[in-house]
Amino acid sequence: MKRPGLYQLILYTCLAGFLLPNLFTHGIFGDGLIYAVVSRNLAASQGSWWQLFYSEQLFNPFVEHPPLMFWLESCWFRLLGDHHWTEKSFSLLLGIVMVFSLRHFWQKLADVHQWKESWWFPVLLWILVPTIHWAYPNNMLENLLVLFTSWAIWLGYQSNGLKSAFGLGWLVFFAFMTKGVVGLFPLAVYGIRQLVFKNIGWSKTISWSFFALAGFFLPFALSLLISAARENWQLYFEVQLFATLQGERAVQDHIVGLSRFYLIGRLFTELFNPLLISGLLLLAAKAWRQTYHFHADTKRHSYFFLLVALSATLPLLISPKQHSFYLIPAIPWFVFALGLYVAPLIRKRLDSWPQNHWAYKITYGVFMLLFVTAFVLTILRAERYSRDEILLREIPRLATELDFAEGVSISQPLLRHHSLHGYLQRYHKLNLNMEDTTAAYWITEKDSLAPFGYTLPKLQLTNYTIWAKAEN
Repeated sequence: MKRPGLYQLILYTCLAGFLLPNLFTHGIFGDGLIYAVVSRNLAASQGSWWQLFYSEQLFNPFVEHPPLMFWLESCWFRLLGDHHWTEKSFSLLLGIVMVFSLRHFWQKLADVHQWKESWWFPVLLWILVPTIHWAYPNNMLENLLVLFTSWAIWLGYQSNGLKSAFGLGWLVFFAFMTKGVVGLFPLAVYGIRQLVFKNIGWSKTISWSFFALAGFFLPFALSLLISAARENWQLYFEVQLFATLQGERAVQDHIVGLSRFYLIGRLFTELFNPLLISGLLLLAAKAWRQTYHFHADTKRHSYFFLLVALSATLPLLISPKQHSFYLIPAIPWFVFALGLYVAPLIRKRLDSWPQNHWAYKITYGVFMLLFVTAFVLTILRAERYSRDEILLREIPRLATELDFAEGVSISQPLLRHHSLHGYLQRYHKLNLNMEDTTAAYWITEKDSLAPFGYTLPKLQLTNYTIWAKAEN
């Protein structure tokens, strides 16, 4: 097996360091926890393909998102079994597929530019984006969404003809089946391509876009022939999409009063590392008195990817929910747009560093040590807590000291505490009730007043009080 070059080793070290150490730990972001519970339940035959199940009362039926991610992850649960790391390993698999996808895109793109071996650079910039290396250990829907949208964009960028356009539509449908309307932006790819390259003509742009739309609508229309699917789509649009746009989900989605332009500022924060590295390389090239005249064709490709990234970003501004991980489908194209300007410098200068040079050997040894350290940390951190340690240590008390058969209820504000009911479901398959005055117990936040009819503190946890129902 050929030994990786220094810069590939740097990439592998970053990938291992960001994606592996929390693989076997306890604790996961609340949204990813919910997705894991729904997937595990489906694997255990709780719920069905079009009627997903989270718990008896909360989000029942579960129509927060379309079902494709849960279908695939439930298959992973069936394959590996119900372990606390199953969902994280599924996300790791998606991350590996994404790395190979980016490598494939870059090498095909770089064929004519003779910098195929610089594929590690855009992938390195991608993994250094904070929301990217945060999302994969946390089982986010965007980890699957970005695969479908990226391949759809690539198909629209490098393929011609009605058949390819129809296939692009199917990829968009899979993206829609993962996270709804945010997966539709690749449908604009032919328009962007004609606008930048002017190489297909507007008549083909319109016809190919039409066939892409047909490729999307055909499977969607076929799904509507299934009564359970039709009901699922109706509930999804009513409960999730329309309610979100109208600002009616402030509690369960924990929406804070952010500007609709928050994501624009956050975008620059997320891209800070790639911009910094690229800027330093450009300054170094200037110090080395290395000049490079960018071909007009290279600039056009960079503009194309920038416009694609903006087409994935700007529509998000209409939503009152503004989260950095919504940018994940756009990040690869921002990185490609940036990488096209820096890659020629890498080929001319960085890749020419002689491997027998003492500094090269020392640097290589340091990163090899860091690479091995990432695997050692993964083993040492197994069964430890990566987040929510206090809650995870207290959840077993709730599970063992309360009789859930008699009912344990919460108030509306606690709907946003996804980890509280998520961990109870994930580790103990226990359900919380929603404002159920017949329940034997009621959970409130710490220092909150007792609910009416509940006067006896049963348990005092760090962040919660559990009240027992007063006897008549």
